[in-house]
Amino acid sequence: MGKNKGTLKPVALVLVLMLVLAGCSNAADTGGKGTESETAVEKFTIAGLDGGEVDVTIEELKSMESVTMDAVAIDSAGNKTNYSVTGPLLADLLVKYDKRQSQLFAIRLIAGDGYSIEVPGEVLKARDVILAHTINGKPLEDKDKPLRIIIPDERAMYWVRNLARIEILGESSELATQNIYFLETKISCVPSEEYTYYESLDRAVKVNDLTGSTEDKTVNTVFMKAADGFEKNEQTEIFKSGYIKYTGEDAPVFLSPDIPKGMYVKNILWFSYGENAFVSAGKSAEVFEKRKAGDKEGISIADLFAETGMAEAGMYRFTASDGYSVEVAAEDISKGIVYADNSGHVRTCFDGLPKNTTVKGLLSISAVE
Repeated sequence: MGKNKGTLKPVALVLVLMLVLAGCSNAADTGGKGTESETAVEKFTIAGLDGGEVDVTIEELKSMESVTMDAVAIDSAGNKTNYSVTGPLLADLLVKYDKRQSQLFAIRLIAGDGYSIEVPGEVLKARDVILAHTINGKPLEDKDKPLRIIIPDERAMYWVRNLARIEILGESSELATQNIYFLETKISCVPSEEYTYYESLDRAVKVNDLTGSTEDKTVNTVFMKAADGFEKNEQTEIFKSGYIKYTGEDAPVFLSPDIPKGMYVKNILWFSYGENAFVSAGKSAEVFEKRKAGDKEGISIADLFAETGMAEAGMYRFTASDGYSVEVAAEDISKGIVYADNSGHVRTCFDGLPKNTTVKGLLSISAVE
């Protein structure tokens, strides 16, 4: 029997070949992609609607009225690139689900590769958001499908390609800052490790170690601000799994090997996590106007309070990394500065106040109830 399986008569062989060719012909009729039910449908998801999540197909999107306009993308270096884009407006799509773009607190855009970015309410109020299916007169490239978000005259980081999901975010209550921590001092108190940044070997600390006891599981979003004024909200889960690189180019930088490089935040001025703000004294010295206290020059503590939204209190406690602390009355805060000494230690100086208000190795400033 085994030998007979390998010997076909000529007539039988011809019949087999005809059947095989007929099968190939049928496959060719469907483009080799199988039946319509087997073909992947291009779509994305909108979450946060009153009725839950909905999937929107690109076919449905293309049936809507589209706009064609010139749009300018701005990269992190300020370079501008012009595009002609076509697609319906997000505002028109949201109307179908009883939502108004101009009234949203924020939306989060999530790409198929995990890249995500939060678009704040002020951008949603000021700009059109185009659900682009055509760019420069051509259908999207595969890397951009099923859809690319276009927000004209905004940074290119908002122009999310390969869109998978739009999350509508409800307004969260803003918490007044109760504690300001200085990154330079805080970083010196936690373990660090080598971190490869492009072709450079720098040092970084885990965000989880840095924030430590300040963890608040009720906080869903971390706010970050860069020295050039760039602002970004990041999901706490993503932020807490990352690092702060504190040496080398662009430091301090929020980054992680688990997120796309487009989600990094370079040259951090400060970030807030719940009631806690973490401030770079070095970047603050580059950004804020210098003030004098006695024979020292540095950053006005009052300016830091205004920048980070420090809570109003009768007294404020200044604590050093070695545990030393001193309290200063609210009316004297305007007399104080923060500066880095020749050794890089963060220090305070208050004009006209006792010497014990000079704190070396300043770790934190806290509102005292």
